[in-house]
Amino acid sequence: MAGGKETPRQKMIGMMYLVLTALLALNVSKSILEAFVSMDNNIQAGTRSIMARGNEAYADLELVKTDAESKGETARAEAAQGWLDKAAKIREITATQIELIHAIKDELIEKVGSDISKVKLEDEAGNVVYDCAAIDAKDNYDIPMLVMIGAGGDIKAPDSGARGMELWESLKAYRDNLVTELATYKKNTLDASKLPGEGEWSEDMLSTVNKEDQAVIKAIYLQLTKVELADTHGGENKDIHWVGRTFDHAPVVAALAQLSSLEQDIRTAESNALAHIRTKVGGSDYSFNKVQALAYSPSNYYNAGDSVEVQVFMAAYDSYNQPIVTYQEEGADKEVKDVKEGKGYLRFRAAASDTLKGVLKVKKKDGSLQPLDWKFPYTVGSPSGVVSLPEMFTLYRGYQNKVIGAVTGYTDYRLSMSGGSIKRSGKEWIASPSKGVRKASISITGIAPDGSSAALGKFDFDVRQMPSPSIYVGKKTNGQSASKNELRAGISRLFARYDESIPLKATFTITRWEVRVEGARAPVKGSGANASQASRLVSACPKGGVVAVKAWVRYPSGLIKPLMSTITVQ
Repeated sequence: MAGGKETPRQKMIGMMYLVLTALLALNVSKSILEAFVSMDNNIQAGTRSIMARGNEAYADLELVKTDAESKGETARAEAAQGWLDKAAKIREITATQIELIHAIKDELIEKVGSDISKVKLEDEAGNVVYDCAAIDAKDNYDIPMLVMIGAGGDIKAPDSGARGMELWESLKAYRDNLVTELATYKKNTLDASKLPGEGEWSEDMLSTVNKEDQAVIKAIYLQLTKVELADTHGGENKDIHWVGRTFDHAPVVAALAQLSSLEQDIRTAESNALAHIRTKVGGSDYSFNKVQALAYSPSNYYNAGDSVEVQVFMAAYDSYNQPIVTYQEEGADKEVKDVKEGKGYLRFRAAASDTLKGVLKVKKKDGSLQPLDWKFPYTVGSPSGVVSLPEMFTLYRGYQNKVIGAVTGYTDYRLSMSGGSIKRSGKEWIASPSKGVRKASISITGIAPDGSSAALGKFDFDVRQMPSPSIYVGKKTNGQSASKNELRAGISRLFARYDESIPLKATFTITRWEVRVEGARAPVKGSGANASQASRLVSACPKGGVVAVKAWVRYPSGLIKPLMSTITVQ
């Protein structure tokens, strides 16, 4: 309750409500938190695979330079050095951006009281790996909000000094610097400040850029562009900032997963930029000016039993001389039979995480075959799904309970419910428990692009009656005190609503009322929410006397209950 004097009974009820809310949170959140840990691990594994692709492109550039120098090809060596310098600059600005993300992760981990040395590790290749399972307070969302949004917690306009806004501004600067570096060479230039952000593109925006680079630059720019202001909860919350949408009430493990996802976006942009630069430098031993052995699939992460397609190909090819593609299986080299347009197509079923390896042989000008090693690391995991309630940790009878689902390994999902009904409403679902039930279960099913589906889990929730709202006389409610002028002004309009401690968004209607004043013989009664008929009775109440307002309140379900509010006259 806000302000005023509370009776011991009211204090006890308030304390019990807080304890109950905490217990409900503990009962439900564990599976959700573990799902975020698993999701973060998968994202980090995918990011390392993406980094490897960029590192290979950079290493190839170094090999081209070394090869040209060894053969005395000065012009080719100088060209390779120029592109190496550009690639090094891209790696440098990317490393700076990743350092900021890691610094924010470290701050979040330390501020929730976890030992950073147990969470922040290194793999065999020296890559930084975060083990979120080692975080103690996985469900802490106060620290992420304070660090990322600011002390005010304004999700529409986060604090300019908060880490979230620092990240937002640095991400835009990184995007602009990356595309500018990629586009600027010889007579080609780019003023990234004139690009549209999240707005509409026009045909002349990249007119100063080499035509061969325009598609890549636009794709990288769009990938790194986030929508600044957007609506949430089906349009209920308007103009929420990206920082607010990303980190509002996010448990620390969810905040870390969001940062890992952003890191993957940045590494993907870097890898695509380096791979594009690699195509600028050719070799003199081939009948085309660019050659590279690549293994590609739309994703590096699969569910057990998924169908996997990998394309192994050259960046450029000779239509009269198709490459020879082999892969290793059970210690032996096997040839890929499906080879066309410079690509070898290899198909298999995903069983366990592995790295597929092989050789691509390209015919050189002298007729000899040049073997080029290729590899394709991929991750196989189990699909998972979680169900959460964004408003509270329990379901309420007679209320449209908002429900959110999340899945990994599938592109969409659907929910079903026992002990009530559930239906989709925009990006959310609305659950309505049945009368008399005390437990309800919500099941989540993953849906694949081809329409196939699989059950991913069932989540049990307690069901309770909706909490009783408070009766307000103007700005005053039960247990508070007010002057006669405040009461006479407020009595003309009675309200029934929740205070700030209950986040449910429910509308209540007062159908009739009864006002009693200490010392008066009879109460004054009326219908609706306007109790101005009782103004004279309120005026007669002495200082220190009590004005008792009894109101009959209609709940969203149609149920009508009488509620009482007593206010002391100052």
